[in-house]
Amino acid sequence: GVGKHFEKRINFAIYKEPIKNVQFENLFLGTNRQYYSAAEYYVPYYESEGYSILTCNGEFVNKKLNNIFSPVDNLLGLFNTYVYTKETFDPAPRLIQECLYFNKKIEYNRDKGLKDGGLVYFNRKIQKPNVDVLSEFL
Repeated sequence: GVGKHFEKRINFAIYKEPIKNVQFENLFLGTNRQYYSAAEYYVPYYESEGYSILTCNGEFVNKKLNNIFSPVDNLLGLFNTYVYTKETFDPAPRLIQECLYFNKKIEYNRDKGLKDGGLVYFNRKIQKPNVDVLSEFL
């Protein structure tokens, strides 16, 4: 392509350390019907350890499961393991990078053949964003 290479990175220098207040072992992300369905499939395998599904209050939500509704204060302090289960395209899985930065365990329970942000962010090293390439546009 034309231009300088740029990777979307998170500036963790502006993040606050989460307050440790673990309320469940495993966190699933279920913020839309497809993500929720994938999380719901895996819940029985994690039920004995404790879990919660981060979601929105939509009609697809199974009220019998342990759900927490976004937005959530101190989300990264509430769990130990992020269980990544998305079976559909994920353009920018920010929570993976946040978990890597704060040394949270991640269980990557999805097809590693999917070519999207999921595996990219799972394998991407944490580093300070290089915004110098953007300065020519300012």
